[in-house]
Amino acid sequence: MRSKIAFLLAVAWVVFPLSTSAQDFDLGVEAFNSGEYNVALENFEPLAEQGNSQAQALLGIMYEQGFGVRQDYDAAFRLFAASALQGDVLGRDKLAYMYRVGQGVTQNLPEAIRLYRLAAAQGWVDAKLSLGFIYYTELGDEGDPVESVNWFTQAAEHGGADAQVALGVMYARGDGVPKNSTEAVRLYRLAAVQGFPIAQMLLGSMYQFGEGVPENLESTYMWFTVAMINGQDTWLDLRSRLVSQLTPAQIQRATERVEICVSSGYENCD
Repeated sequence: MRSKIAFLLAVAWVVFPLSTSAQDFDLGVEAFNSGEYNVALENFEPLAEQGNSQAQALLGIMYEQGFGVRQDYDAAFRLFAASALQGDVLGRDKLAYMYRVGQGVTQNLPEAIRLYRLAAAQGWVDAKLSLGFIYYTELGDEGDPVESVNWFTQAAEHGGADAQVALGVMYARGDGVPKNSTEAVRLYRLAAVQGFPIAQMLLGSMYQFGEGVPENLESTYMWFTVAMINGQDTWLDLRSRLVSQLTPAQIQRATERVEICVSSGYENCD
């Protein structure tokens, strides 16, 4: 979560023109990123009170996460709402999330969708990804897989591994699009070479069952092992079962391929 917040701070700093209190805002961002939350608070709070939408959004994150202050969803909601009202994309995205999960406010998915759409129209990739998940898994009978594919596609175009995996799952299942295992493999691979362990596991499973690629248990073992190195041990039992289906020579080759794949930064995994 910390790394994602740091990224949001950096985007807010670069994308939006700074106010006359740019130095204070700069100091606040620098302090936040270094974990000096008391200094960040000292700089963001006056700016937020003056109506600075960026400071309101970032101060809202501090209250939402409990960084340097007592965690307070109500305070976070008020700050995000004030920021969003001025059209701040981060404020809109964060306010949408609170409506989406019912944090600091009664859950309201239509309002969350409205706000995410506004943020998406401003180019905010996280909002596009969120809309994809809402339309796919969170609206019950009113869900719309086709709309979900639309938003996942837009998000995946920016190269995000999570969006690529989500869209890959849609193609693998044939939800919202005609089933296309080859396209699913392509998307999983794009995410896998970014070091995304879930994508590495899913890519391994495609090799296991010959979906979109020729069946290759050696490649399955390799990708499962790479995913485990990256912390994805959910399918540890599945990899263990592969051992009985592979010869010692195949396991040795797969192990060597793991070393090459990881050491090359996932550029040489096939």
